[in-house]
Amino acid sequence: MIWPFYVQKSIWLIKSRKAVGQMLFTGHGNFGSVLGLSEYPVIRFAIGRDTQYFNGNMKLDLKPGQPVSIRYPPGNPSEAKVNAFVCLWGDSIAYSLLPTLVLFVLYFHPGIIPRKTHIVLGRKPFFHME
Repeated sequence: MIWPFYVQKSIWLIKSRKAVGQMLFTGHGNFGSVLGLSEYPVIRFAIGRDTQYFNGNMKLDLKPGQPVSIRYPPGNPSEAKVNAFVCLWGDSIAYSLLPTLVLFVLYFHPGIIPRKTHIVLGRKPFFHME
């Protein structure tokens, strides 16, 4: 059930290209700006004669002017990401954890689905008690 998150990201990584960008400045969003929760690097990189700008998806310890390794899909360079594990895989891991946690709670909590319950999936899912 969680494999689509990882397959999609793996395909994105296989098709993506590497480049070197430059950190311009730290941007600030509206959510938690006082606490520093919404800080992100603004990065630019060149593709031929064009210059592409994008916002990193999390606060990184980068200085303005510092080179940054990035990955981008050739057909859509605006979807570029910083080439770091947390930046590339963090969203997939976070999205796959929620369904996994829900399934664990449903399976291990005896008050939600009793132990002797058989779950039958067909045209209409239903529970059958024995």
